[in-house]
Amino acid sequence: MRTEFVDRVEHMAELRELAAGLFAGRGGALALDSIAGMGKTSLLGAFSRLSAEDPGLRRLRLDAP
Repeated sequence: MRTEFVDRVEHMAELRELAAGLFAGRGGALALDSIAGMGKTSLLGAFSRLSAEDPGLRRLRLDAP
């Protein structure tokens, strides 16, 4: 089965935008939907690690597998 490389830069930017909105007092929700094996867990894991290192995201508490 052929798979395509998926660029995660855009997805990480969307997660950062959601976090910025939450910090600004706006509500928000996130739903990830894709076929198995497309990297949803990896994406959230990478964002979780980024939030621990980025001073602007440290207030964000993420529980990722």
